[in-house]
Amino acid sequence: MKKKYSVNKRVFGFEWGVVPLLATFTAITLFYALSKEPKWMIFIIMAILFCYGIIIIKEREKFFLYMSVIFLPINLDFHLIYLPPLVYRPVNGMIVSGFDLFFFLAFFSWIFRYIADPKEKIKFFPHISIPFLLMWALAIIGIGQNAAPSLIKAWSLWIVFRNYLVFLYLESAEIKINY
Repeated sequence: MKKKYSVNKRVFGFEWGVVPLLATFTAITLFYALSKEPKWMIFIIMAILFCYGIIIIKEREKFFLYMSVIFLPINLDFHLIYLPPLVYRPVNGMIVSGFDLFFFLAFFSWIFRYIADPKEKIKFFPHISIPFLLMWALAIIGIGQNAAPSLIKAWSLWIVFRNYLVFLYLESAEIKINY
């Protein structure tokens, strides 16, 4: 017995509109990349390939989580703003690492999944969240006494709060990992 395949005409028509737009956008971006320095040209080409790869991947959130774990020990820190230190300090500006990039892609895909599915729940764990947020609030109050530049103070607080977001995500996302 032969299987009958049905074609969703609405999706098929949508693809006929999106594919030429993506091709045009890619061509314009590549022409733009050719006018830049080689390092930026390579970055733009890799960004295009990454975006197309993300479109192809079915379980994006799990992929982003895996990549954030892979990039955790790799020091790919990129300073959006760098302040040279006069004395040693662990934070020297606005640092974006490979872990941050992939974690926040996973975090935002989880937030979108949470918004789309009303059955999805966020677990706040009050016995952990309340003391952490109280300590974070005390750090905000006491940061005025620190002699570091304001950017360093703000980014240090952000890094600590990011750890809380990692905790919330890992406890609430319920990503099923199959071995």
